[in-house]
Amino acid sequence: MTQVFLQARMESKRLPNKALLKILGKSIIELMCERLRRIKNLDEIVLVTGPLKKNEELVEEAKKIGIPYFCQSEENVLERFYEASKKFKPNIIIRVTADCPLIDPDLIAKGLRVFLKGGYDIVGNTRVRTYPDGMDFEVFSSKALDIARRETTSVHPTKYMLEGPKFKVKDIVLSPNLSHIRLTLDYKEDFTVIKTIYEHLYPKNPAFSLKDILDFLVANPNLLKINKKHITLDYGLGT
Repeated sequence: MTQVFLQARMESKRLPNKALLKILGKSIIELMCERLRRIKNLDEIVLVTGPLKKNEELVEEAKKIGIPYFCQSEENVLERFYEASKKFKPNIIIRVTADCPLIDPDLIAKGLRVFLKGGYDIVGNTRVRTYPDGMDFEVFSSKALDIARRETTSVHPTKYMLEGPKFKVKDIVLSPNLSHIRLTLDYKEDFTVIKTIYEHLYPKNPAFSLKDILDFLVANPNLLKINKKHITLDYGLGT
């Protein structure tokens, strides 16, 4: 079984409640689920969040859009993912965070194909940064997650897998390198950029791709000036 673990929580320090911000009358996680459901050979999307008391609104939104949820540790995301995997029992886990409302399902599908064909433990585009910030994903086995949980004290769900020598890792890279393009959601300026992209592309084609986004940005070069001050090329593996 292949599942997306959609990582989100209400208490984001830089932009609180960002997963529930609305664009075109829909929440960020609803729009993300629409996109993620287009991944071929995906069985389920699970909201993997922190404690219920702090994330009740997120859980209610998950119920509304028809996806299961799992609540556990606020800070130890590795433990949260491990316990979620014990409950939902996927063989393959695709990690996506609510920071990435524009995530391209075709990109993830490509990663999944590489993962299955190459017999890797983890495949993703977060270790070697060439994709726009906001196109982040990782595909890994539940077996690799079990090993990471046993052997590391890190609270990050994939850091040990990506950096540990015992895992077979594959990086998905893009040429030319577009890691300077900021499409992630951390600040109000980011939301303005993402909202504008959705408002222009979604009504004509709800399944718009990364190529459609890049074409729109070429035609509207001033848009990325809005969140330019937040651009960083040293954004690690994400949280």
